[in-house]
Amino acid sequence: MMDVRPGADFPPDLFHALLSQQMVYRCDADDRIVDVNPAGVRLLGYASAQDLIGTPMADLYASPEDRGYLHSLMREHGAVRDLEVVLRQRDGTLVFVLETAVASPRAEVGDVDSSYWGVMKDISDRVEAQRNQLHTNLELAETNRLLKATQSRLVQQEKLASVGQLAAGLAHEINNPLSFIISNLDTLRSYVTALNRGLSAVEGLIPEDALRDHRQIREEHHLDEIAADLEDLFRESRHGLDHITSVVHSLRTFSRSGIGQSQTMVDLNEALESTLVIARNELKQGITLHRDLSPLPPVSCRADEINQVILNLLLNAVHAIRSRHTDAPGTITVRTLAQPDGVVLEVEDNGPGIASQNLRRVFEPFFTTKPVGEGTGLGLSISYDIVVNRHRGDLSVSSEPGRGARFTVRLPLSGETEET
Repeated sequence: MMDVRPGADFPPDLFHALLSQQMVYRCDADDRIVDVNPAGVRLLGYASAQDLIGTPMADLYASPEDRGYLHSLMREHGAVRDLEVVLRQRDGTLVFVLETAVASPRAEVGDVDSSYWGVMKDISDRVEAQRNQLHTNLELAETNRLLKATQSRLVQQEKLASVGQLAAGLAHEINNPLSFIISNLDTLRSYVTALNRGLSAVEGLIPEDALRDHRQIREEHHLDEIAADLEDLFRESRHGLDHITSVVHSLRTFSRSGIGQSQTMVDLNEALESTLVIARNELKQGITLHRDLSPLPPVSCRADEINQVILNLLLNAVHAIRSRHTDAPGTITVRTLAQPDGVVLEVEDNGPGIASQNLRRVFEPFFTTKPVGEGTGLGLSISYDIVVNRHRGDLSVSSEPGRGARFTVRLPLSGETEET
């Protein structure tokens, strides 16, 4: 057993460490254990000190390189204080310790041919507590991130719900006077047609000598040209009113299902066309839209949410094309097709594409490659949540840098949506 007494050959710090039941060891110039106290035997999981005598200290380290680092510090300073190292017990269990070591008092700084004294304080409990705290902090950070994402989604959805309600109210307010205008225009057109027929009939009754004056008056006042223009004006006006009717219908379709309402049977092509009307202004600006739509069976879904997904994908494609910084024409292709178990919608653009390292992150909340202030990073995340979590479908992306991106939505024909 070690003969440890405070004196010239045993520093006082090590003596007091022994009294506190910390591991105390002494090694020779070859860095092999010469002696070790009972606390050290217990710490390393051995039966007796004899099992450790002659063992190279480096063999007890989880990383032998750490022992070499300690030697370099000893050669430079003659002592090391509270160096955190990891030891390996006899059964392989790792132990975290703080090691303090000094060269023999008779050795000079830089003397590598001297023995070492060392003290090791077990800090495994502290390290484990730190790990647990770190794990807790990470969990809290993740929870906070999810709460922030959820809050932002709710705010975004509330805004979209408000937009939907505004659209529905606006459609209602426009629809009533629009109906009167269409009805009055049709009536006015029929009146003008009747007047023209009446005038033609009256003209046949005018005496020949007065007919010449009648025709002269018609020519002077351009009545024939006006009659011809009236028909064009009626036709163009009706075309414009039909377009307004289409927009109103799209607004009503886009906002048909409010939050909290159950799913309905929806024609994805109709939903797409309605959303295209909403996004028409964005799509006009130097972008060509190609449609490749197949006949589709209706799917059971929440119409407002699917419209939101389509709008997000369309606007995402528009923004991608605008980020190219080129005058080359932009194109967006929307494609639908039926499958045995569902329907598919594809939105493809010829934008700059998505870098491979970003592909797996495009659906993460708050992830965006846009400059600061130009994007929330929520559009695709919300779309993914709606399609995958709310409708048990699938939303995927494929892209090749420089060749655009394609987003694919797959929706099952039926199935209960998840409640919010």
